[in-house]
Amino acid sequence: MRPSCYVVSALCAVALASPLAARETVHNLTGFSKIVASDHVKVEVFSGSDFSVVSDVSGTARAQRLVVEQDGDTLVISRKGRSSMILMGMADYYTVTVHLPALTAITANRGVYVEASGTFPDMFQAKTSSGAEVDVDGLEAANVILAASSGSDLDVRGTCGSLLVEASSGSEIDAEDFECKDVEAKASSGADIEVYATGALLARASSGGDIDVGGAPVDTKINESSGGDVSLPGS
Repeated sequence: MRPSCYVVSALCAVALASPLAARETVHNLTGFSKIVASDHVKVEVFSGSDFSVVSDVSGTARAQRLVVEQDGDTLVISRKGRSSMILMGMADYYTVTVHLPALTAITANRGVYVEASGTFPDMFQAKTSSGAEVDVDGLEAANVILAASSGSDLDVRGTCGSLLVEASSGSEIDAEDFECKDVEAKASSGADIEVYATGALLARASSGGDIDVGGAPVDTKINESSGGDVSLPGS
């Protein structure tokens, strides 16, 4: 007897609603200090430990879409292709967990989400663009550069000696819990920046950009133009 089409449909619905089995892969990569990540992958980074790179993908068939490779001193993480509409709503994730001795730079693009923590070297740089998000916790460094553009978000907590920060095109940089001595900040094209300064401050806001300053800067230079706004402590 042929199975009822309703039974077949029900079985298909159950199959599509069930999460695909995860696949974990260990990547034998060492000697890198920078990470470039893109294309809706989640990356968890732990700086200050031995090298280790492990990826976790929802489904053996999708494992081939994840790219984890090394280019000199840079670990490159991305995803090929687009998600299937048929599989929308299922467990569809791409996570890469990275351990390394010293993370010097993160570049995040195209909807990627990066979390970084641990101990960092004296020089550190983070850049985000195209809807990417980066969260850095416990950063203690002498010199730091932060840059965000195209609707991306960058959140940093810790301390530093000198901070150079720039945001544009609707992006946001939250560094109000990143206590730095000297800060140079530039916001434009509807971007928002929050910083904390205790020494020299140079802030430029233009084209609807906003800079909100916390702390107690002692040497302040402000430049506002085309609807840009700089808010100082107590103002």
